Amino acid sequence: MIDFRDVTVSYPLPDGTVRKVYENLTLSIKQGEMAYVIGPSGSGKSTLMRMIYMDLKPDKGVVRVGEYRSDTITPKEIPYLRRTLGVVFQDFQLLPDRSVYENVAFALYATGKGGAAVKNRVMQVLGRVGLQHKWKRFPHEISGGEQQRVTIARAIANEPWILLADEPTGNLDPRVADEIQKLLISLHRQGMTLLMSTHDYRLVKKFPARTLALMKGQIVDVDAKTIGDVAKKGKGGRTVPAVTRSSAPTPAPRSVPTPRPMPPAAPSPGAPTTPKPTPGPAPDPTPPTLSRPANGHEEQETRKSTS
Repeated sequence: MIDFRDVTVSYPLPDGTVRKVYENLTLSIKQGEMAYVIGPSGSGKSTLMRMIYMDLKPDKGVVRVGEYRSDTITPKEIPYLRRTLGVVFQDFQLLPDRSVYENVAFALYATGKGGAAVKNRVMQVLGRVGLQHKWKRFPHEISGGEQQRVTIARAIANEPWILLADEPTGNLDPRVADEIQKLLISLHRQGMTLLMSTHDYRLVKKFPARTLALMKGQIVDVDAKTIGDVAKKGKGGRTVPAVTRSSAPTPAPRSVPTPRPMPPAAPSPGAPTTPKPTPGPAPDPTPPTLSRPANGHEEQETRKSTS
């Protein structure tokens, strides 16, 4: 469950004024649900994502993700929250001097895993995105669509129950964008909660799901057929999208894992020091359990936040 209650977020401007991105925002996304977030550049799509993985806290109100709340979560708990999330970036954010295998493995090293467990898991997720045969390649040696598949493999390496996709097809041509969208939908149908921000209305109409439009600091459910008009105003300046829900079936949600503390993380992405393991396919290990630690054991975390 992702829940926003009366959330207000604002940014100071150079002239001393304040710009409100959201004001008294209330929104709920059920576990196992799929939803698009649409709106023009600067409307707050990335801000919404950042609040979900607690990179940004609201000025007022509460954001709740599973058992974690923005008003009570501690810095030591944030890395554990993020283990339940996978993030797919528009610009891929792959390490250029690391192979496909190493880019995916790094997400596992960051949570303290190593050895055969990493090798098995990396080859499994590369198989899920159709890139197991390119595990030795470097980012510059594969296409943009394949780089995005690597990003997705990295995002799901730790078996998250929420997948956040921030404009994942923005740099891809329509044919490749459709392939990536089908891959994301297949992961959703396996039980992941999928929240995807996009300005590609063609994609939303072709692969319909719940659609949330950002307008004047609020989010409203809209009919995918009307999304080209969500910025238009009716009489009195009111927005007039049709409120609806998609008829597409929602798969059975995956259960949130049982809490278990995890060992310390790997160093930052700028200077990874873990040696390259010798990869090779093997049986899939049992995925780790991910949730709030019982003993408050501290770890570092690697990530690159979106803007």
